[in-house]
Amino acid sequence: MYKLLMSGSSDANECKLTTLKIIGNQIGDDGLKRLSDALATNECKLTTLDIRDNQIGDDGLKRLSDALATNDCKLTTLNISDNQIGVDGLKHLCKALATNECKLSTLDISCNQIGEVGLKHLRKALARNECKLSTLYIGYNQISHNGLKHLRDVLATKDRKLNLIT
Repeated sequence: MYKLLMSGSSDANECKLTTLKIIGNQIGDDGLKRLSDALATNECKLTTLDIRDNQIGDDGLKRLSDALATNDCKLTTLNISDNQIGVDGLKHLCKALATNECKLSTLDISCNQIGEVGLKHLRKALARNECKLSTLYIGYNQISHNGLKHLRDVLATKDRKLNLIT
């Protein structure tokens, strides 16, 4: 898959794939690292990536976050729900979200383990003008009702338009 995304198909035509769904395939951190290497190249045209339910943890998300923070990565929609992402991985993702280079507008991080501490990092990223997210799925992450209320309050003070789905 890496070769396909990087350098085109086997008949030497340029790969024009813009949407990739790899759901429930146990690609894990190692698979995501390889995929992230491809995403960080100008040759990769993916704008939508759905990698839910793949046993991805913080290490894989760190590498993906590095790719998202490059000018070459074109992803605008990312679904990483139902994985094993915790605070450490989310912290790296939030750093990427707060850059001008990151193009994500839709993010699904539901059904992970980000908790209240991860929510603090997310609030900081969302409050930055560079963050382009317009839709965020965040349910089932061990976040309290008060934590979500505080997130909404922070966004309201920044006059931020964000569709928050819990």
